Amino acid sequence: MQDTTDSTALYKASILNIHSVTALIAHALNLTGPAVTLDTACSTSAVAIHQACIALRNRDCDAALAGGVSIEMPAYRGYEYHEGMINARDGVCRPFDSQASGTVTGDGLGMLLLKRLDDALADRDCIYGVIKGSAVNNDGNNKIGYTAPSVIGQSTVIRTSLRRAGFDSDSIGLVEAHGTGTVLGDPIELRALNEVFGPTPVPFCVVSALKSNIGHLNSAAGVAGVIKTTLALHHQVLPPTAHFRQLNPAIDLSRSALYVNQQVQPWPSTRPRRALVSSFGIGGNQCQHRTRSTST
Repeated sequence: MQDTTDSTALYKASILNIHSVTALIAHALNLTGPAVTLDTACSTSAVAIHQACIALRNRDCDAALAGGVSIEMPAYRGYEYHEGMINARDGVCRPFDSQASGTVTGDGLGMLLLKRLDDALADRDCIYGVIKGSAVNNDGNNKIGYTAPSVIGQSTVIRTSLRRAGFDSDSIGLVEAHGTGTVLGDPIELRALNEVFGPTPVPFCVVSALKSNIGHLNSAAGVAGVIKTTLALHHQVLPPTAHFRQLNPAIDLSRSALYVNQQVQPWPSTRPRRALVSSFGIGGNQCQHRTRSTST
């Protein structure tokens, strides 16, 4: 007779181990492909999507679930602002705005079902978007400090993902930025994007940030950005950034390809609908995804 007491105790112990989360899902759903738990801080779920795409290309699996979850515990601790830290002074996340003073955390989860495009078409699946390329890198020590972002690191990973996708920067119509609303983060991120896009007399690409709507989901932030961008492609709209009123004076968008949208706009069909999603983790773990609509 099997001793169920030991197996039950082992199962409960596994639930408490964060590294067992994906294995428990694979066990529950009888999934036999790679079951990998990642942790790259705020870019975790974006890196998970990147790794899932690699597994699909390598034919380690025929379909992949990729995403992340973040729940702040304990929930009753409340909100507290400390000068010089990342939380916003007024409890509002205002990416790119002159009144931005930090970010706001949120709880959430997101999951994508990914398949090779040929397989999805053959199976007549409902396809919301296509991931054309992605890249991951780290800043190393080429920055002012461990927690600080790097213009060189960010611009490098953007260029790499563009090259892998076969896209030119002037074909991108939407950038879903990491956009935390922090004093240091936003100006550096926009500077890196400007270096990649280069100067132009007329802006043509919307830069947006989901954290203005739902807060910073930490390890789930990347997949949330991909979901938002995919839905924007699917519904053919260019989304706004909430709470944006006036550009942060530390951000230079003069002669930039980028502009901040203040209201929902239709996404014109005069050019291919293509988008970029950024997700950056503390310590410099960065991930970029290039997506396009199913019609281009």
